[in-house]
Parts: sequence; C-alpha cells; structure tokens
Amino acid sequence: MILVVAQHYARSLPEGHRNISARLIDAAFHGRRGAAVVSLEAGSGAWRSGNILYIGDPRIHPYLYRGLRHYADIFVSRILPVIKSLRPRAILLLNIAKELYTPLTRLAAGTRTTIYPYIYNAPGYFTCPHSICRMRRYFWRTAAAWRPIEVLATCGETSRLLMELGGVEAHTVPPIIPDEFYGPRPGLGRRVRERLGVADDSFLYLYAGHLDAKRGVHILAEAWRRIYPRLGDAVLAVAPAPTEYTAENRFLHGLLEKLPSTIIVGENVVKEHGVHGLYAAADAVVLPFTHHYFFTAPPLTLLEAMAMGAAVVASRIPCIDEWVRDGETGFLAEPGSVESLGEAMERALRGIDPMRPRSVVEARCRPGTVAGLIQQIIGGEQGGV
Repeated sequence: MILVVAQHYARSLPEGHRNISARLIDAAFHGRRGAAVVSLEAGSGAWRSGNILYIGDPRIHPYLYRGLRHYADIFVSRILPVIKSLRPRAILLLNIAKELYTPLTRLAAGTRTTIYPYIYNAPGYFTCPHSICRMRRYFWRTAAAWRPIEVLATCGETSRLLMELGGVEAHTVPPIIPDEFYGPRPGLGRRVRERLGVADDSFLYLYAGHLDAKRGVHILAEAWRRIYPRLGDAVLAVAPAPTEYTAENRFLHGLLEKLPSTIIVGENVVKEHGVHGLYAAADAVVLPFTHHYFFTAPPLTLLEAMAMGAAVVASRIPCIDEWVRDGETGFLAEPGSVESLGEAMERALRGIDPMRPRSVVEARCRPGTVAGLIQQIIGGEQGGV
C-alpha cells in the first residue's frame, strides 16, 4: 500500500486549483486501489470519505502555514498509529512540516518502507541561496539515519543539489496545472476585460500574488512608473492574493493605488471569473521576484499563465529560467533591477506565439502526465496509484 500524508486537504477542495497537494491527490490517489490518504485538518474529530481519512485537531490553525509547532505532537499521537496499522510500502509526504520527519525516521528504521518527501514551496526550510547549506545538512542527516529515502522536488536545480549529497535519490516532479488553465480562452478574456474596464486593444500587464517585498512588488511599482509614459494606453492590473494583512501589505497596497493607469482587482472579480480568467485577459504576467524566494519550486502563477498562453515577464532565478526561455516563451529580467524589469516589460509589447509557453507546460504538467510520473517513481499495485 502507498500512504499519502497531507495537510488541509479538505479545506483546499473548494479552491483546489490553487493547491499543489489537492491537485496531486485528486489526479493520482483519490479513490485509487492500493492507496490511502491521511490529512491533518483544522477543527476536531475524525471522518472518512472513500480512501481519505481526515484527522482534525483544534491546535492546527486554519491558515495553511500556521500552527506548525503542534504538528509533531499531533502526528505522534494521532497519525503514527494509523501508519503502524496500515504498514505501507511507501509513504508520500506532501510538503508537511519537517517536525514530522523524526518520528517517521524511527518508524521506518528496520522496515522496507520507503519515504518520499515531496518538496515544492517550503519557505520554512530554505528560501534563498544562503540556506542551501541548511538543506544539504538537513537531508544528509536524514539520509544517514533513515534508509531508503527518495526526494521528489518540483525544481530541477533542487533535485541536482540533493543528488550531490550522496545517499539521496532525487526526482523532479512538476506541479499539476489543471485543464481549465489551458488556453486559448478568448471569450473569458473579453468578459474579464469588460469587467475591469480595459479596452480590447489595450496591452494589459497583470501581477497576481501576495504583496510583499520578496516578490518584488516595489520593484514593479517603480519600473511601471518609469515606463508607462512610453507604453501608450497600456494598463497594469494587480490582483492581490488573500493574505493576513500586515504593515508591509498596507504600504505596498497604498503604493500601487497611487500608480498611473493601474487597476487593483477586487476579490469578487477573481471569485466570479477565476484566476484563470485573469490570465486569459492578460497580455503579459509579471513576476518580479527580488531573490531566490522560489528556489525550491516554480511559482504556480508562472506555470498557469504560460498554460493560458500569456507572455511572462519574470526574474532570472532558478525554477523560473528552467521554464522560460528569454524572447521565446517569455522575457527574463535580473532580480531586483528596476531597469532590467522595465526593459523586459517593454520587450513584452512585441508579444510571443502563445503556443510556445503553452506547449512547454502542457507537455509536463497535465494531471495525467504528472500522475503517470508519480506512478513510475513510486510504483504500486495495478490501478493503485
């Protein structure tokens, strides 16, 4: 049997198109023979649906990345007995807290159970080049005490670094991009433009994501201020992601509101048309990261926008330049550089063949393709994965 350990899967279902764990479970494990899923949830009690067991605990914060300090205690008291009773051949860990690895190490010692940590967006582990040494030390200690271990990573650079450790087998498994994100969707794009009040012949830039300095929002604001007089009737639309409102969020939100020819997209527009509707309406999607914030995973916004056929203007950092070829499938800028970002945004006016970025993502990120890759790596009973 293959056991999948996840967190907040039930909460993710209504907006599963924005959650990597939910996408992977839906495509590869939900309702499949030979596979079981255990998900830690906020709340209380335990309930089951098909081959998925939900275990709730009030100490888990409803916000996905809060309350992690309680996971080890919850895992030992409530999840570990389930694993012992199932005696799985393989355990797939979907980006769960590193505090859970130690009890799993003890459980797997002396057994034939293989552990597959799947790393995608892990800001708690390592978020910049200076933290790569932490990643190496952590997995070296884990591999030394816990054999066998095979790591799944969404970024080829992360896989390469892990392979250099020795004793760790690393596989690159890209995130799933669901079918609704693949363009072209001209009708949807026109409806969203009408909703935003943007003319069909206006060039529309889009930023969609959290408002924080690591993602280069201030760099985007300054670059737009400098170049917009040369862009004719171009428009910048900003769709802030729902997040905990901090002083940094308020400052950057106020900075964007003062920009010329800029629209702040309300949550009601996203709820009505979906985030893929924004990509369908955009001519270019801007991802101005200031450093290797997404060193461990390509941003979902990048892959979703490329799947829709939008031109992507992004920073030249690992996990982005693996997908974007400058001038062919998008436009690259130096991270943290206002001048480089502005120049790349101006180059985006020329446009690209939308089939180029779409074909890159479609070849690797379709649900069936990723599920087949997982089956090839982990294996399982016939029809089990």
